[in-house]
Amino acid sequence: MKTPSKARLFLIEMVIIILFFAVAGAVCANIFVKAHLTSAKSVDLTSAALKAQYAAECLKNAKGDAKRLIALTDGELVGSVLSIYYDQNWNETNSSEKRYTLYMDMSENGGMLLAQIRVYSGEEEIYAIETGEYLGDG
Repeated sequence: MKTPSKARLFLIEMVIIILFFAVAGAVCANIFVKAHLTSAKSVDLTSAALKAQYAAECLKNAKGDAKRLIALTDGELVGSVLSIYYDQNWNETNSSEKRYTLYMDMSENGGMLLAQIRVYSGEEEIYAIETGEYLGDG
């Protein structure tokens, strides 16, 4: 009976080692891709929260004056909805080059100016807050 040669055993061992490192490399690459995606989502969430907070502060500063609100935010007001568009770097842009959109839906109820602020990436809502400003009884 012949025994396998040492060269043959060495080749089998090398194939097993190469397969092990290939699998380990694929797992590491997958982890890095998921980390990158998580980081990108985190940047979007943080930026959306900052833009929504800024819009809420502008609403409070405008004290119900639509012209002042538009001047503060550089947004487009259609009816009771203010729209602000952002590019991929979160810089304000026009509607044709937008990647993110902030909508501020305003309503008045008993001397309170209420607003729902939502930030979208395409059709996906990233962030939403509600705020209000007391305008007085008059």
